[in-house]
Amino acid sequence: MLGHSSEEITAIYIEELDRQIDEYNTDYADYMIDKAQGKDIEINNSPVVTLRTEDFRNILSQCWDKAQSGTDKYDGLNEILSAAEKLML
Repeated sequence: MLGHSSEEITAIYIEELDRQIDEYNTDYADYMIDKAQGKDIEINNSPVVTLRTEDFRNILSQCWDKAQSGTDKYDGLNEILSAAEKLML
């Protein structure tokens, strides 16, 4: 059904996805518990990107333009994320 060469390969992928979901849920639960206890929280490998307000507006404008032009959403998203990474502070 998922296009793998065998059921065993599909089972490996499903097991890995389940492991990643469990890890994410554990990390999130730990974060919420620490936050509730008032602990200082350090976020590593965060997807947060700091931009100047003007750069952020320009990126949002690019999003709008790509959506209006019919650009493939994944190609457009990758282009915009690359642009944002170059403008990070």
